[in-house]
Amino acid sequence: PGMGGEPGMGGMGGAPPLACADAPNLIDFFAEAEINEEGVYSVRIDVPSSDGLPASQCGGLRSGQVFALRVPETAVWLVSSDTFATDYDTVLSLWDDCPAIGAETQCDDDTDGFGALLGEEIEEGDVLYAVARPYAGAPATLDLRALPLAPVGVGEPCSIDVRQACAGDLLCNFDAEAGESTCALASPPEILEARALRDDQTGLVGLWVRGRDAGRDVTAIGFELLDAEGEPIVYDVQSGDTILYANLGEALLGQTDFIARRLAGLEDFPEAVGLSLFLVDQQDLESPRVEIDFAPQPEADGACDPRAVLDRCPGAQQCYAADGAEQGTCAAVDVPVVEQARAYLDRTNRTLGIEVSGTDANADLIVLRYAFVDGNQNLVEVGGEDIFDVEFDTLTYNDGTFAGSWSGPVNGPGLERAQSLVVLVFDNTLEGSEARVVAFEAPPEIAAGGACDAGLGLDRCAAGLACVVEDEQTTCADPAPLDACVEGTDVIDVNPQRAGVGRWQLAGATFTAIDLDAGTCVADLAGVQSHVFTAPSDGTYRVTIDAPFDAWVIARDICRYAGARFERACQEPGDGPFDLELSAMDTVYLMIGGQPVDRAEDLAGYKRSRGAYTLTIERQ
Repeated sequence: PGMGGEPGMGGMGGAPPLACADAPNLIDFFAEAEINEEGVYSVRIDVPSSDGLPASQCGGLRSGQVFALRVPETAVWLVSSDTFATDYDTVLSLWDDCPAIGAETQCDDDTDGFGALLGEEIEEGDVLYAVARPYAGAPATLDLRALPLAPVGVGEPCSIDVRQACAGDLLCNFDAEAGESTCALASPPEILEARALRDDQTGLVGLWVRGRDAGRDVTAIGFELLDAEGEPIVYDVQSGDTILYANLGEALLGQTDFIARRLAGLEDFPEAVGLSLFLVDQQDLESPRVEIDFAPQPEADGACDPRAVLDRCPGAQQCYAADGAEQGTCAAVDVPVVEQARAYLDRTNRTLGIEVSGTDANADLIVLRYAFVDGNQNLVEVGGEDIFDVEFDTLTYNDGTFAGSWSGPVNGPGLERAQSLVVLVFDNTLEGSEARVVAFEAPPEIAAGGACDAGLGLDRCAAGLACVVEDEQTTCADPAPLDACVEGTDVIDVNPQRAGVGRWQLAGATFTAIDLDAGTCVADLAGVQSHVFTAPSDGTYRVTIDAPFDAWVIARDICRYAGARFERACQEPGDGPFDLELSAMDTVYLMIGGQPVDRAEDLAGYKRSRGAYTLTIERQ
């Protein structure tokens, strides 16, 4: 929501002043807040100013800003750092009293596209304390927001859209039947029926559980393997652990009545004769345990379970089913065959295009694999990798045959040694075709107005032209339209940021950037912040990036990625300054970003992929 709005509330009408001895710069939030037309209160400050704060359980520095919120109404109050207005990686925490060691009640570290968000039910006139601090680096502009939601009971809708939140210990979970989130009791799930079917040939065990959960938030099946005496089997001798978990992800969220299925590889425990099974929800509540013996997994007779939980196809047959189907059909495994392949390599623009066709009776290809080889058919590493698995850009089937293609940039050293390409395909049984060695060809040249490959590898526009996307059509045309950035791109103009004669400098951050990009030194960049600079005169301009995170920098003549021909530089983290030779009124675009990292899987890597930076351009 926009900020704007009415002036602050002036200290709640005669209530005693708010103060904390260890936070002399405490801000009385509602005394300073503006409220917009959507009922959101906000306070914006330039630099948080309190040092020596108690540590947060979510990490971050010991410096930040303390806010006191004496709330004007009884509600569930959401408190958030607005990512799009806050210029640093924020850790937000709530406290029932002035911040002190051990008194923190909640904390949250912001993530891609969202600010840190916390909520607490509090009575009118009571005081809540919030601390916003940097995770690392220097603090800068901060925007703190607060929004009241009406507390409601079981079965009532709960969301920011309806301005309602669940009262007390109720959970706000999605209800698949209602098609919206509603309040539910935090109650443990229950098991109504369970089976454990073991394939003695492979050791795989199919877990099938029919259950019920009023909280609608089951996320895993937990179990202990039992030996012939009914004793739990220790699976990790060092830790003594006996409990294993089969994660269900988000498959059952929102469902009150459900069937959970998972296939578990338990071939290392031949002594197991059964298991003690339970369900786990998002609150770590567990169902009562159920002990069941393994039963032999039956062979399917024509119809089969695509998940291989309830049965298995005989011999070398495979269960084939449409995506999401509950039932499939057993059929012989047909290995795909690549009959024709072409490889287009543009060494100048460092792009590769692959076209393959052949037979695949089951129409279930999932991966195109390629590798570069030298004149002796030895693998060649390109960019530190020797085997590449990619998804098809295009893939069509027709009466047992297939045709597919892929194209994209080739990044990193080693390409000069490559003489040909090895190509093969895999289906969803992970059966691979025989490898086919393909000689490189030059991409076909496309004249003005001709359709071209948006991936830039299957063809090449004639000299002076570029593959331009207009109205979802890609044609070879004058590259001038590419000077304009994609609609919605946030581009910072460097020229107004003068820092002396022949020197320009600005401080920025990629915390809120959402653009994607690529270059010759990096295939994928996420959270990219774009800049534009126009040289005032002929000369050499040195570009320096000072960043505490793993920042890639791409310099090119046009805003959008359109191949190496428009690129002037591509710098990896830590490569240092680089020079650009520019003529008067030359325009160059500078993209700064990090590689995409899944925050849930690698928090440390995620933190290194984003951050604040200083960009300096100096005429030499």
